[in-house]
Amino acid sequence: MYKPDIRQKRKAAVHPFTEFLLFMLQISIMTLRMFEHLLQKPNEHILYNLVLRNLEERNYMEYKPFCQEDKDVVENGQVAGAV
Repeated sequence: MYKPDIRQKRKAAVHPFTEFLLFMLQISIMTLRMFEHLLQKPNEHILYNLVLRNLEERNYMEYKPFCQEDKDVVENGQVAGAV
């Protein structure tokens, strides 16, 4: 009598929709990591394009350009008002 290998039993068929959901989850995680990495860079253009532009377009806040003091702080690797 033939007994299937236990390892073959554990390789159960995965539904295509489950594979799709896992793929989408991986893409979401990679996107969040990239977003986090970019936000850690002290660059006015990155900050504006990733965050401030969306806040401004949705009227959450009024965009005010950085004053010279804020630019100096950002260039030194710190964000103004950060704890």
